[in-house]
Amino acid sequence: MGEYIGNTIESLRKACSVKDWDGYDADPISEEVFQKAEVIEKYLPLDETWDLFPGGDGSLQYENRYDDDMFYVEIYPDGYYVEELDTHADISFNYPETVKILFDMYKKRKAKCKNK
Repeated sequence: MGEYIGNTIESLRKACSVKDWDGYDADPISEEVFQKAEVIEKYLPLDETWDLFPGGDGSLQYENRYDDDMFYVEIYPDGYYVEELDTHADISFNYPETVKILFDMYKKRKAKCKNK
């Protein structure tokens, strides 16, 4: 796992496992989502910095700032999602190791655009 800034799975597990954890009626984040986050973090590139944020909809999100853009992975009980670069549509996947492939594609695409 790469470097963390701020939140960890454990700190969010303690803070966000109850209804209204954010004071705005947020759904609790389920243990299933925390377990999925523990699995996927093993596949996040080690040489990158990742932020972890809770979502008011019961999700967790890993974010990586890359130049002037951002790559993120949303974690829900039913799977994982990333944003497609061209259409900004969500791409869903169920195998956590897929995140490494998608992130590598993202970085190559960003590098190619930067060189134009």
